[in-house]
Amino acid sequence: AEYMGRMIRLLFAASLFAVSQHCLALEIFSAQYQDGIEDHYQFGFDLGTRFQAEISNRLARCSNVVQVLMPYVRNTSAGKDLYQKLLDSHNATYPKFVAELMGLSAGSAIPFDLIFVNNLEEEFGCLTNTNATTRRTPTRAPPEHCSDYIVNTFDFAFVAHNEDGDDLNFGNTFLVNVSFAAQRFVAYTYAGDLPTGAFGYNSNGIGFSVNFVQPAKCALEGFGRGFITRQLLTATNWDNAVNIIATTNHCSGHNYQLIDITNKRLANLEAAPNLLHAITEVHTNAAGSPQSCYFHVNHYQTLNISQVISQSSAHRFARLKQLPLPQTPLDALTILGDQHDTQWPIFHDNLSHLNGELSDWTLESVLFDLNQKTLIMFEGNPKYGKVARTLPLDG
Repeated sequence: AEYMGRMIRLLFAASLFAVSQHCLALEIFSAQYQDGIEDHYQFGFDLGTRFQAEISNRLARCSNVVQVLMPYVRNTSAGKDLYQKLLDSHNATYPKFVAELMGLSAGSAIPFDLIFVNNLEEEFGCLTNTNATTRRTPTRAPPEHCSDYIVNTFDFAFVAHNEDGDDLNFGNTFLVNVSFAAQRFVAYTYAGDLPTGAFGYNSNGIGFSVNFVQPAKCALEGFGRGFITRQLLTATNWDNAVNIIATTNHCSGHNYQLIDITNKRLANLEAAPNLLHAITEVHTNAAGSPQSCYFHVNHYQTLNISQVISQSSAHRFARLKQLPLPQTPLDALTILGDQHDTQWPIFHDNLSHLNGELSDWTLESVLFDLNQKTLIMFEGNPKYGKVARTLPLDG
């Protein structure tokens, strides 16, 4: 039985090998627009047209959205009411980003309500689980998303990030390099989503990566994390970026690694419903000192709130505490490539799944290098340092 199990895992991993290397051919969508509502609609339309196949493929495989949330939203009075409330509040606050989703829907020929719910999957899921009479049961446990290490020493300043996710994302992500009027941003984008639920940076010198966290309760009056990170791509400076995170009510929660590229300023921010937030700035310190670095996984580490902590996040957190503090980019990349815990490793790939991995997949590993002002994307396990692509961070 064990032999057959290993063979099944081997065949499954082999079937995914080609698509799991997609970072080598990750497409960059580049365009320039003005900054009116119609321009944001056109941006969404252009994305929808170009990536129609990827959007359709990804959403068709998102069983929690298709099989659980959409029937609730379309076929129940409570679901219809929740959908309308969230649409109205987001359209009132983020009309340009709702226009992007409308354009995405038109360009991809996918119903708008499906696009909108998909962009608020975590929020819809959380809100519908707060009331026992309308409880939704996900078709499977949500995948864990991401691990980060911030390091700021007299020699190096960087953020190393693993972007983790479900296998439905293989081949269904791309980079967006877009200008709206005088401002440009670059963002890793999931097909069907607003940029970005992963990492990005803009021509104002602000960058960030994000991590999934799961507060026990949500706030209907709050906003979706995907809309907040889309707004963060417009941040004009450090203070504006912090303000976007700290003063926007999150419907659910999120974790941010915030980067001031020009001034080599780094911080970790945790946000939760009802404007709860915590900022941990990592100031320049001696290499190897605890004050010079900070890691984060998929649960709140600073805010003391009721939350759900998964096995994967707990195990990665425990393993990170065991490992030496990183002093160089290679140190941090080696840590993000660690697979010592065979069931719940930090880095997820074919090898880890063959060895009994119980979690998801690492889609991309990246390094925001503030010394070189580059974003480096790696092929495979980042501990080997094989660079797939290098992008400039200098605007």
